[in-house]
Amino acid sequence: MIIMFLKLLSILFLLKESYAFFLSNNRFIGRNQIISASHFSTIYTELKEKDILIKSLKDMNLNVFEESQVIVGHIGEEINPDIIIKQNNGENIGFSFNGKNYEFIADLQYWDQKVPVEVFLERLNQRYSVNSVLVTASESGFCTDYLKVDPLSGTVEIELSRYDY
Repeated sequence: MIIMFLKLLSILFLLKESYAFFLSNNRFIGRNQIISASHFSTIYTELKEKDILIKSLKDMNLNVFEESQVIVGHIGEEINPDIIIKQNNGENIGFSFNGKNYEFIADLQYWDQKVPVEVFLERLNQRYSVNSVLVTASESGFCTDYLKVDPLSGTVEIELSRYDY
């Protein structure tokens, strides 16, 4: 009974964070919808926790840095993100905190990831959701007994337990 409750709780935590990427006027962002005021594209997110965001990016095997560094776009525009992801082509992408949440910023001319931007953000959203569940569960006294990611479907299964003394 308690395990079933914990699985349901895990699912609810995952759903809570599953809509992390959407436009600022609360319309959900669909594929190929990117806000662009310059050659840097900015995607507004609901990602709020810096530590969870950094852990999620590292879980995706990305080179992540928190140092202050300017990113230059292909027409000389400059931004200074809070979190930088080093790409193999030397052109970096990053996240900037706007006071409420993090915005993903990239010059898509220099996109050098193995997957398209939309897939990258979907995978990051999933990792962020999983890490949010694990942190929240740990803070509530739960232990992670089992964590499995199905490589074909991407389904995540988490089993948590807590013992009352």
